Amino acid sequence: MVPASIGTQTAGSIVRPASFCGVYGCKPSFGLIPRTGMLKTTDSLDTIGFFTSSYEDLERMFNAVRVHGTNYPVSNNALTDPRRQSKMPGNPWRVAFIKSNTWDNAFDYAKDSVINFINKLSLTKEIEVREVDLPERMHSAHDVHKRIYDKTLSYYFQEELKNPDHVSKIMNEIFKKGRRITIEEYHSALEEQENLIHEMDKFFNDYDILISLSTAGDAPLREETESPDPSLIWTLTHLPVISAPVFTSPIGMPFGVQFAARKYNDLLLFKFTDYLREAGLIPRGTNPVPFV
Repeated sequence: MVPASIGTQTAGSIVRPASFCGVYGCKPSFGLIPRTGMLKTTDSLDTIGFFTSSYEDLERMFNAVRVHGTNYPVSNNALTDPRRQSKMPGNPWRVAFIKSNTWDNAFDYAKDSVINFINKLSLTKEIEVREVDLPERMHSAHDVHKRIYDKTLSYYFQEELKNPDHVSKIMNEIFKKGRRITIEEYHSALEEQENLIHEMDKFFNDYDILISLSTAGDAPLREETESPDPSLIWTLTHLPVISAPVFTSPIGMPFGVQFAARKYNDLLLFKFTDYLREAGLIPRGTNPVPFV
């Protein structure tokens, strides 16, 4: 309906709707878009990103809304470092295909779709794909995320807790669980998040890009619970991601594939997806094309 819109992601709230609606979604590296004025839920997870209906608008949106300049030394140094933002000259793209511990939750048609996509990439001389496992420590990502998420929501929404009848059943359950998490357990989860961020930074010593499913399949009915997917793993570890509207399910509904890069290697991620777009491996716009 619009060429671009802002979104926020604390777990998968950009990647999932982008996947389910057949549009592009981008969650940049954590902290690259200021959070001033937004409703805070989780300090170490809340990330601002955006949706676009055309691939060409992704990088335009990124450059329009992200922080710029030496007042932001960490991100500025990374984003202006050609060694971080370009693959090794003359070498193919080093791509890791990740199933993650959520693979068993995906529908068979989704698994087949992403494997076929990976096989297509493997046929190109410019891409070297390997199916690899995440470091063992990463298997705790969903648990670490849940402890941080539940605790902070129960803190920031204390006023809403005073009127539980006006809050959804799911949120009330999160509040109850969050209040049972001790401060020590919360701090321990934050420390483990830092460890996982460093773990993924080391992982990218061997790879330029990571590929996974965006979601377990197409959109579930409203009364159904979404199946777990890899999205919150990359949110937890602060990676930049793009969800591309590449697939349709057997009933013609959209779902996406997700590309990720090292934290602050956002421009490298755009270069990789530029290559895929030029090769015709990802669409220019929405998928499927909506009726006009």
